[in-house]
Amino acid sequence: RDAVDVLATLWQREMPSAVYDPRWLACRTPQGEVRALAFTLSRRSPSFTGELSPKQYQDIFVRSRGRYGSTQDYARQTLHGLRAQGIHDHALQRLLALAEGRAPSDGGPA
Repeated sequence: RDAVDVLATLWQREMPSAVYDPRWLACRTPQGEVRALAFTLSRRSPSFTGELSPKQYQDIFVRSRGRYGSTQDYARQTLHGLRAQGIHDHALQRLLALAEGRAPSDGGPA
């Protein structure tokens, strides 16, 4: 598939409502810096919570489900997909550690 088709599919999946703000971000890769399209939760969205306690994060990850399954599974699959591409998302790793009841610096399997 060409980039236009992939972008159209991605846009349909991530932008069915105004929950996300699409943003072009500068990202570092082993090959150098690239621009990447990211979908970040809009601070104007009713889904935006601001900073939460570790217990609140854990409750959300354990109990919440979306159209693609549980929040925890979706986040874990995202983290593994990013790692497979050589991308290390420390914030997502920290949230998964909290969700799994580990200290964020445990370095467990997530």
